[in-house]
Amino acid sequence: MADTETITKSTVFSDEKRWNIMAALLGTNTALLLVQTLQQETKPELSREIGLTIVAATIPFQGLYFLLYTFLQEQHFRLDENLRNRFLKALTMCQGIGYMSLIGMTIMWFNTSIYMGSGFLISTTIAIIFIKIVMKDANKVQSSET
Repeated sequence: MADTETITKSTVFSDEKRWNIMAALLGTNTALLLVQTLQQETKPELSREIGLTIVAATIPFQGLYFLLYTFLQEQHFRLDENLRNRFLKALTMCQGIGYMSLIGMTIMWFNTSIYMGSGFLISTTIAIIFIKIVMKDANKVQSSET
């Protein structure tokens, strides 16, 4: 019983972290679009336009992530396993597309300054690698406990 409860709490905690990350990303993208669009109107640049387009294209998927996540949380026990898995795959796809906004952000940071762009690109790359390593190790520990 305790193992099942621990796994359930761990899963809920992981879901909440993903939700918080997506919320932060959506807020950042919205703010970035607002500020950079105002600057684009006064001083148009192709690279900024490309970055804005990438970020803008990811926002609907970030919103869809929240809709699907909320629906899945509310209807989890009413859905059969096949449908739940389809929702989880859709969530993962929306999350992946949402993370692609980092490409648009990187382009806009490079547009502002080569140093800011380089710093953002390097730190983002390191952060992604770091998370992958940590999550890989966390998954090993979790699977060995079950």
